[in-house]
Amino acid sequence: MCKQTDNTLTALLVDNGYRLNLAWVDGTDPWQGPVAFGSGVFPQGAAIALCKQTDDVLTALVVGRDKRLNLLWVEGTGTWQGPVPFGPAIFPERAAIALCKQTDNTLTALLVGNDNRLNLASVDGTGSWQGPFPFGPANFAPGAPVAMCKQTDDVLTACIIDVNNSFNIAWVSGTGTWTGPFPVYGP
Repeated sequence: MCKQTDNTLTALLVDNGYRLNLAWVDGTDPWQGPVAFGSGVFPQGAAIALCKQTDDVLTALVVGRDKRLNLLWVEGTGTWQGPVPFGPAIFPERAAIALCKQTDNTLTALLVGNDNRLNLASVDGTGSWQGPFPFGPANFAPGAPVAMCKQTDDVLTACIIDVNNSFNIAWVSGTGTWTGPFPVYGP
């Protein structure tokens, strides 16, 4: 779920026909939907990440049954666009995706590919998505959950558990290069 506008909260889910469904609520009114849209390209139980790309654009990322990242977006209260697959077919179905603003102008996604590495995809403004690009060691379970949040105004931090059950962090300052992930503590 994510705020689509100041007054509208939006949720996306996948139905048993492999299609995305939209549900929404305006203020404290009753929930609307779900309404199916797009083509049936998503696995049941798919993890969907939502985040504001710009002040007026809400973006969703989800791994399709083709094992590629898929982009969907809506401007204001308009009609949802997509899905548009991008990048190579390197992710397990239902892979968890962390999506967060890296800077005021950059939206960043992290997820673990079948190569056991964190993969980074990002977009500046309303430009074209770049990546996904693998980085760091190959010691994470494919599709493992990643948490990501702004640590300071200039630092974005991600946390993930590796295959040895160690807690790892990775971070980036501004638009620099990601550091890590490094195990911080573990069993």
